[in-house]
Amino acid sequence: MEQLTAILGPELTSNFEFESSASVRLNPAQKLSVTQALIRQLALPPQLDVLLNHCRYFVDIIGIELDSVQGRFTSGASDTSLFCQRYRIDHQTQVRYFSTTPLNSSELTLLDDLHQCAEQPLQLALEHLHVKRQSYLDSLTQLGNRSHYQESIQRLVNLAQHEGRVFGILMMDLDHFKRANDQYGHQLGDEILIAVADVIKASVRESDYAFRFGGDEFCCLLTSGCDELNQQVAIRIINQVSQHPLLAQHNISLSIGSAVFELNDDASSVFVRADNALYAAKRSGRNCLKTA
Repeated sequence: MEQLTAILGPELTSNFEFESSASVRLNPAQKLSVTQALIRQLALPPQLDVLLNHCRYFVDIIGIELDSVQGRFTSGASDTSLFCQRYRIDHQTQVRYFSTTPLNSSELTLLDDLHQCAEQPLQLALEHLHVKRQSYLDSLTQLGNRSHYQESIQRLVNLAQHEGRVFGILMMDLDHFKRANDQYGHQLGDEILIAVADVIKASVRESDYAFRFGGDEFCCLLTSGCDELNQQVAIRIINQVSQHPLLAQHNISLSIGSAVFELNDDASSVFVRADNALYAAKRSGRNCLKTA
């Protein structure tokens, strides 16, 4: 019971004192305890870890997978060779429970009860994730915003300091944007910013991050950085901007400053070095890359 309490918590285990784990149904107190435990953890995938721990007490479940418009999240094993029970929360959201052997009728009944307890907390977790992601997006370009940048770079700094995994940063500023925006209006200005954002997104890897800080200033964090990789990505972006019909028509180009995190850096110092390199690119005639 001490080991069970460590996993499930005192409230839930107290409800099991006189209940067999082979009971056909969860009693109301057990259902409430499971639901409350899940609501206390609204982050994904940690919420699935909580659900899996509770499921394991009753049923031989070894993994859970949640598939939704917010992404796919897993806890434990989710191999396609395993037996799987599927539940739909809505037409866009499916939960899959994996086991090594087929579940019998009593286990299926218990799993039905457990999933019923999980439905509302899972929906809340997905809504929480959606709101968090929206708060991290620039509404015009759908790139990350400054808040998302601050969280992302601190995470990369922590990895670099603890595991030695350095990263690259590119600071970017549009050339001649103000002239086009003033001459043709904000609608064209928005179209230019969206076009540049699309070029940046297409030029980096899925593991990298792209941000708009506001105005015509952009940034990339390259998760496995070195001067050579920074240069490759920066030149790719500069070339793609020069070949974009809308951007070329209005003489839009990019100046880029590059820096690679060093082990004596912090989030502020590596940013300052890349930003200084950006200003050096501006002073050197624009439409070029400078490295810190």
